[in-house]
Amino acid sequence: LSVKEWCDEPFDVIIDLAGGAWPALLRHRSSGRPSIVKSAKAKGRYLTTTPDDPIYEIHSVWALLKTFLFPSLGRAISSRIGFSRASLPKYSYVLALPETSEALTRTLAL
Repeated sequence: LSVKEWCDEPFDVIIDLAGGAWPALLRHRSSGRPSIVKSAKAKGRYLTTTPDDPIYEIHSVWALLKTFLFPSLGRAISSRIGFSRASLPKYSYVLALPETSEALTRTLAL
C-alpha cells in the first residue's frame, strides 16, 4: 500500500512502539492533508508504549511526571474533548499489552 491508499482508507488503530509518531501526526494534520488514522469521532485510536524521545534520564519524581504523565495526560484529554476529536485519534499511553490474545483482540476491535 502507498501512503495515498492509507489516506483513502485510514487505519482504525495505530500502535506506536518506537515513539515520536504523535508529533508527526500533529504536523500532518496542520498541513491540511488527510490523516492515515481515523479520528476519535470515527473510533480511531493511537496507542503508544514510549514517550516521544526514546532516550531520557529520570533523577526525581518530578522528572518522571514531566516525561511520562503530563504529556500523555494532556494528549489523552485533548484528543477526547473539543475540536481535535474530529481530526485526531484517541491517544492512549499503555504500559503493557495484555497477555491473552482475547483481550488484545477486543482492544483492536474498538
